[in-house]
Amino acid sequence: MFKSPIKMKIPALIIPPSSSLAPTITEPHPSLNEMKNLCRALQFIRKGDPVKAKNVLKGIRHKHQSSAVFHRVHSAVLCHYATKLINDPESQTYQYDNALDSAHQATILSPNNLEFSFYYVTRLVSHCKYEEAKKECERALAITNPVDFLMDYIKESNQETSTLERISLHQDYLQFLLYVLKSPNLSEKCRKTLLIDPGIVQIRTYLRSLQTPTEWRDLLRVPIKDFEYKTDFKFPFEALTFSHEKHIWKYWVCPCCDEQDFNDAQLMWQHMLEEHLYEPPEELQSFLPKQLDQHWTDKIVKGIWEPIDIRDRTTNSNLECSLSTNTERSFFLKRIKCNFWLLATNNCLSKSHIDKVLRYVMGENQVLPSVQDLENVGTGDQLILCIRILDSLQLEKVHNFLESLVQACNLCIRAERHRPLGNAFLDSPGIGVTLDDSFLHIDLDLKPLSNSENSLSAEDKTWSSPDVNRVMCWLYEDQNHTEKINALAAEREVETINIVEKLRNEYEDLCMICSKKRKLIQYQDALNLFKNKCKNELAERANSAEYLTQWKKELAEKAESGNDSLICVISDILTEAETLNASRKQDGAINQSNDNDKDNSTSSLDNSCIKAAHKKLESSSNVEICIADAQIMKNLATTRQLQLNLERDCTVDYRVILVPHLRAYIQEALKRRIAEQKESGAKIEASFKELLHDDEKQTVKRDYNRKQLQETARGKTKSSSFKKSKRKQSR
Repeated sequence: MFKSPIKMKIPALIIPPSSSLAPTITEPHPSLNEMKNLCRALQFIRKGDPVKAKNVLKGIRHKHQSSAVFHRVHSAVLCHYATKLINDPESQTYQYDNALDSAHQATILSPNNLEFSFYYVTRLVSHCKYEEAKKECERALAITNPVDFLMDYIKESNQETSTLERISLHQDYLQFLLYVLKSPNLSEKCRKTLLIDPGIVQIRTYLRSLQTPTEWRDLLRVPIKDFEYKTDFKFPFEALTFSHEKHIWKYWVCPCCDEQDFNDAQLMWQHMLEEHLYEPPEELQSFLPKQLDQHWTDKIVKGIWEPIDIRDRTTNSNLECSLSTNTERSFFLKRIKCNFWLLATNNCLSKSHIDKVLRYVMGENQVLPSVQDLENVGTGDQLILCIRILDSLQLEKVHNFLESLVQACNLCIRAERHRPLGNAFLDSPGIGVTLDDSFLHIDLDLKPLSNSENSLSAEDKTWSSPDVNRVMCWLYEDQNHTEKINALAAEREVETINIVEKLRNEYEDLCMICSKKRKLIQYQDALNLFKNKCKNELAERANSAEYLTQWKKELAEKAESGNDSLICVISDILTEAETLNASRKQDGAINQSNDNDKDNSTSSLDNSCIKAAHKKLESSSNVEICIADAQIMKNLATTRQLQLNLERDCTVDYRVILVPHLRAYIQEALKRRIAEQKESGAKIEASFKELLHDDEKQTVKRDYNRKQLQETARGKTKSSSFKKSKRKQSR
C-alpha cells in the first residue's frame, strides 16, 4: 500500500497541541474513547492482523459515522484487509472500493485536511482514476487554510515535526503527484510507479536534500568498473571504448551494405547517392528551379490579404488606401492566400511562380495611376499590394493559376507527415553523457531536466539543484528499455528499406519531371523563334488557297532537318489557327458582299488567328513549366525529408542503450544510500540509547553506593551508641 510522506509507526495517544490553524477545523475533535479504538486498530495493522483491526472498527462504526478520522483509519484498515483476500478477487475488489469510498468520505467531512486529501489521491490512483486524482490535487493545493490534525492525535513517539512542517511536506508531495498526473509523455507503468511505489517518497526526499553541485556530481558520477560489474548490459566496454577513442557516441550504418558504417551522416548520404541511388544527371540538374527565400515566404504567409480600393486614397500617403467591401474579391483573396500558404509550407513555391504572378499583376496595374508608387515598395509587399488592387476577374485568374499548382502537387491542408512518431525513443537522449579523461567514470549532466531558474547563471556564480520532479520522471521512464529497444530497432530496419525504395522512386520521378521541363523549355524556345521569324511575314503575306499547302511543304523540309520542337510548334499553331478560323466562320463573323473586301478581311482574320493561337500556346507552355517547377520543388522537399528520416533511422547511438542502464544503476545507488542512512541512523540511535542506559546504570550504581554508605554510617552510629549504653549498664 502507498505510504504517506509522514509515516505512522507506533501509534500513541497524545493531547492535541495548540495550533494557529485550529480554528479552520470544521470537524469536532474526536473523543478520547474513539481515539483509543482507532489506536488499537492501527496497532493490529502494525502487527499484521487486519482482521482484528477490522473487527475493532466494526464495533464502533455506528457511533462515528460523522468522524473524518474514523473514515481515514477505516480506509487504511480495509486496504490491509483486502491484501489478505488474494484467492477471492471479487471480495478483494469490493473491499478496495469501500476503502476508496471511506477515503473520499474523510475528505468530505474534513475538506481542509491535506493528509486526508493526499491519501484519497493515492486511492484514486490505485483505481486508475487519474482525472479525479488530478482534480483532488488541484482542490487540495488551492486550500487557503490547510490543516493536518490527524497526526496531532496519532504520531510516532520519536516524531518531532510540527503541524506546519507536515502541511508543507504534504503540499510539496501533492504538487509532485499533480506534476506526474499532468505529464503527457510518461508511460502508464512509469506513472503508476511514481504514484504508488512506496520507495518513491524516500528517493524523492533524498534528492531534495541534495543542495550543492558537489552532492549532485557525486550521485551522477558512475564508476565504470562498478557499473560493468553490477549491470546486465552486455556491451558496456564496447560502447565506452568507442566513445573514448572517437570522442563521439554514435555512428551511421548503410542500410544496403553489410558492415559499412560512417562517422558522419553526410558521408553516409554521399555513399548512398554514389552506390544505391540514382540522382538526375548534370544536364538535367540545370533545370532545377530556384528556391524561394525565407523572407519572401514570411511576407506572403503573414501579410494582410484584404481587398483595397485604390481610387479612395487618404491624404497621408499614396499607399494607404481604404478597404473594399466587395465580397467576391475578399473570397478570391482568401483563397489566394490559402494556396500561397499551402505551396510555401510544403516547399513547393519557387521564384518562377512569384515572377509569373508579379509580371501578370504589374501588367494589369499599369493602367492605374499608382503603379509608380507600387514599384517603389519592397518585392514581397509589392506583390501583395498589387494583388489586393486587382478586380474580381483578375483575382480569379491568379487564383486559378495557383490552384493548378496546388492540384498538380496533390496538396491539401492536412498534408501527409513523412516522419513516423513512434520511434522517438531511439533518438539521442537529451541527457549529457561524458567520459572523464582517465576512463574511470561516466558523468551524467541533468541540465536538460532543470528549469530556467534552476540553471547556472551567465556568470556561473549561482547554482540551484535540478528540478526533482523532472529527475524522478526521468529515473523511472521506460523501464522495459531492453525489449523496447530491440522491438523498435527491428521496426527501423524495415523502415530504412522502405525509405530507400521511396527515395529511388522519387529520383526516378525527378528525372522524368526534369526531362519534361527540358522539352517544355525547348518548345517555348521554338515558339519564340517562330514568333521572331514569322512576325513580319504573317503581316505581309496574303492569304490564298495555296497558303496551307506551302506551310506543309515547309513543315516537311524542317522535318528533314531534325528540328522537332519547331515542327511541333508549327503543327500546333496551324492546328489551333484552323480551329479558331473554323469557329469564327461558323459564328457568321464573315459577311462581306464585295470580293476584294472579303479577301482583305480573310487575310486579316487568318493572321489574327495565328497570333491568337501563338499567344494561347505560349501562355499554356508557361503554365506547364510553372507546374513542372512546383512538382520538382515538391519532389526535392520530399527527398530532403526522406534523407533526414534515413539518416535518423540509420543512426546507432550508444547512449540510447547506455542511459537506461545508467538510470537503473543510479536507482540502485539511491536505494543503497537511503539504506545506509537508515542503518547509520539506527546505529546512532542505538549508541545514544546505550549511552543513556550506561548513564542510568551509573546513576543507579551511584545511588546504590550512596545508600550503602548511608546504611554503613547508620550502622556504625548504632554500634557506637550500643557500646556506650552497654558500658553504662556495666557500671
